[in-house]
Amino acid sequence: MCYHSQQAAEKIMKAVLIRAGKTPSKVHNLMILSKDLNKIGISINIPHKDLIFLSRSAVVYRYPGESADISDAENTIRIARSIVKMMRDYL
Repeated sequence: MCYHSQQAAEKIMKAVLIRAGKTPSKVHNLMILSKDLNKIGISINIPHKDLIFLSRSAVVYRYPGESADISDAENTIRIARSIVKMMRDYL
């Protein structure tokens, strides 16, 4: 769930950039995409710590050594839903 939540947020942020005629950065980091959106006048009202957590969750939990618990999964879903809801208005 953590990976897919990050992917949903990343893809819709990139879709908004494309819709605005911009080429999105070839990154998975939501902070960078947020800055790219900011440059075209679109602010994401999500705390930076949440964008960092969601970005990190897509990678960290995919490999042995760390695992997400239900709270982590619920948190990533909450953050992604907020981003998707905001970005829909720009598509």
